[in-house]
Amino acid sequence: MCIGKVVSMTRFWDIQLVLDSTYTEEEKKTVIVNSRSMVHFIERLLYPLNFRSKFSRLVISCSKLPVETEFSLGKDPAIAHVNISQDLGCFIHSDDEKYLAFEKILKHGFEVAEKYAELPKSEVFDAIEQFKSTGFKNEWVHIEKTWKRKGVTCIIECHHKLNTFQLVQKLYKCDALVHSSIIAESMPREWLFNQLLGKVVLKEGANLFIQLNLRFYQFLFLIPIN
Repeated sequence: MCIGKVVSMTRFWDIQLVLDSTYTEEEKKTVIVNSRSMVHFIERLLYPLNFRSKFSRLVISCSKLPVETEFSLGKDPAIAHVNISQDLGCFIHSDDEKYLAFEKILKHGFEVAEKYAELPKSEVFDAIEQFKSTGFKNEWVHIEKTWKRKGVTCIIECHHKLNTFQLVQKLYKCDALVHSSIIAESMPREWLFNQLLGKVVLKEGANLFIQLNLRFYQFLFLIPIN
């Protein structure tokens, strides 16, 4: 009896967009940095679906020239590469042009990759439309904590934009907003802003304080709320 090799399946949710050397350095940097807001929005919707594939990450590389190899697996079998040929024109001078370019790369990339592997293409396309319907906003609540006896609620929101990632803190006392501010900021790259995410605790002394502990930092953010 001949037993075929069992292919291990993993959760697919990680997407990366890149341009090759037919584009300028500024254009390549724009795609690497600015595409993350849109792509991260899609990834957040994909992750809970637990879509199973042979790989977890798809790298879409865009060239102005015809490509020889459309699809391949990297040295790490969890990473797949799809190469597409598309001239994006001039897209770096406005946010709308950037978003349109990112959408073109994503849609073309998944159209090609789907010929070689099963992928959640329709879910990705739906997520793109959802992102556009929000006004191109990638925002979510990272922490919402309420201390009922004190009538205090602290909300930490993540705002992932084209050029920045921000943590926004909002404090409510008896359901009334008493404070709102940007408390941390980084470039819009996950490995940078993941270091900012932490937890909040309530501290009592002469005044009542919210203490925000940021992961990997010895930084305590204290705000009086009474």
